[in-house]
Amino acid sequence: MMGSLAPCGRFDRWRTSWRRARGAKLRVYPVVLAACSLGMIQNVSAWWTGSHTIVARAAAEALPNDVPAFFRQSGDTLAYFAADPDLWKNPETVHLRDADRPEHFLDWELLGGRPLPPLRWQYVALCTKLRKSPREMGLLPYALVEWTERLALAFAEQRRWPDNPNVRQKCLVYGGILSHYAADLAQPLHLTVDYDGRTRPGLPSPRTGIHSRMDALIQAAQIHPREVSSQVTPTIFRDLFTSTVQQVVFNRRAIDTVYALEGEMPFIQEGKGVDPSWRPSVRVREFALDRARSAAFLTASCWLTAWARSGEIEPHAPLHDTSVELDTPGRPTTR
Repeated sequence: MMGSLAPCGRFDRWRTSWRRARGAKLRVYPVVLAACSLGMIQNVSAWWTGSHTIVARAAAEALPNDVPAFFRQSGDTLAYFAADPDLWKNPETVHLRDADRPEHFLDWELLGGRPLPPLRWQYVALCTKLRKSPREMGLLPYALVEWTERLALAFAEQRRWPDNPNVRQKCLVYGGILSHYAADLAQPLHLTVDYDGRTRPGLPSPRTGIHSRMDALIQAAQIHPREVSSQVTPTIFRDLFTSTVQQVVFNRRAIDTVYALEGEMPFIQEGKGVDPSWRPSVRVREFALDRARSAAFLTASCWLTAWARSGEIEPHAPLHDTSVELDTPGRPTTR
């Protein structure tokens, strides 16, 4: 069965066929992940869960020994948490779903050639100047950079309290969530106004269904994590935001390839998942492998960058450290 290479052990009560189009009608499908199969998840506006788990496992395998062993050897756990941002689209969590929606994409063309500001609220100000909503343009690079910095803080705690199981667990949760956004940034249709068919000026998305077909690709092509990790060498991003923007530009180069291969992409049966008779052509499978490697490279590089940066951070003592007084000078406070 499709996706059997990436079992997750998770029972998802609800999955949402959530689309980015403005004003689109939300269609909800209850999905049971029977026998750990991930092959029947349909129409989520991100890589399918199986694709995210493949990428996270591959990224963990690609990490150098510089990163702590507990993290490198927790590919299954990281893969488990990599699915969480899609679970936040649950229709019962209206506020969370609404807040997280723009974190998964960036409609690059709407910038009109303007550079991305390095900080989220600077970007919001730019959107206002352009008379666009950040909700409409997307916030994906900021989600990735901010989760990388959260992980750097967690790693800083782990350096200071290496035997604390709570700190280790925090690192894995943050790392898994980071992986989701890194993988989304390697999905070319998350980086363009042409996210579900080629658009024409002033007209909405034609909704050709290519977005769902692309989201299914890594999982449906049955890419194995080892195929990916063997060709991935992560790097430390000296300037995290600049490198993230460079990755946006790099992954946007694959948009034309997606559309060139449209006729060979997985065929999605409404409510059933990928047509079981579908088989990838050689060039489609190579493209799936290329996308998986790009996603794993970015994920592993952000993890490695977070670990490197953590060595420069002096962490504040966690509240459960009873050796530290709660009113210690220099502890962060609320407003």
